[in-house]
Amino acid sequence: MKKSILITTVALAFSLASVCSASPLTDFSTGKASIDLNVRSCGDVDVSAESYSYTLDGKNDNFEGALTYGLGNNFAVQYRNTTGDSKTIGYYSLKTTSKAQEFNVLYKVNNNLEAFVGWTQAKAGISSYSMKLNGNDVNGYQIGVTGFATLSPKVNGYASIAAGNHITNYGVGVGYELSKNCEFNIGYKDTKYKDLSIVYAGDSYSGYDYELKGMTYGVTLKF
Repeated sequence: MKKSILITTVALAFSLASVCSASPLTDFSTGKASIDLNVRSCGDVDVSAESYSYTLDGKNDNFEGALTYGLGNNFAVQYRNTTGDSKTIGYYSLKTTSKAQEFNVLYKVNNNLEAFVGWTQAKAGISSYSMKLNGNDVNGYQIGVTGFATLSPKVNGYASIAAGNHITNYGVGVGYELSKNCEFNIGYKDTKYKDLSIVYAGDSYSGYDYELKGMTYGVTLKF
C-alpha cells in the first residue's frame, strides 16, 4: 500500500536535472580552464515506476554549472553540478527539488574527440503543503565521448554521449565566440537516470527511472 502511494506521488511530481551541456574545453594544457554557466529551459521529464509513467514540466530556470581544468599530457579533470526543480503541480502543490553532480577525468584523443570516465551522484526530494519525501543519493559511473568541429571562425559544434550503471546521456549543441575567452552556447540534452531511490514512511524504495530532456542556454568562460 505504501509503495503504491509512493509510485503515484512520484509519477505526479518528479523532476531531476541532467548533466550540464556546454561548449567543451579543447585545450588540456596545464592550467587551462573553463567555467560553464547554463540554464535549462522548458525541460520535459518522463517518469516511470513499475507499470506507471508520467510526463512533467521542469522549471525554466534550473541551473547547471561546470569547472574543467587541464592537467597536461592530454588529460583534464572536471566537476559538474546541477540543480533541478519541477513546476508546482495541482491542488496539493506538489513540487520536486533535486541535485546532481559528477567528477570526470577527460582525455583528448585527437583534435576532434575527447573521451571521459567519471563518477555520478543524483538526489531528489518531493514535497507538498502536507508532506516531504527525501531521496537517497544514487551513485554510479559513466563512460562517454565528446566530439566537436569548427563550423565557422566563430562557431563550434559539439555532441556528447555517455552511459553507465545509473545513467544514459546524450547532447548536441553549438558555441558562438563572443570574445577570445567567452562563448555563448545553446544545446539540447537528454539524460535518463535509472533505479532512483526514495524514502517514504521510513522505508526506502528503488526502481524509479526518469528522463529529462530539453534546451540549455548559457556561457562558457575559458582561461
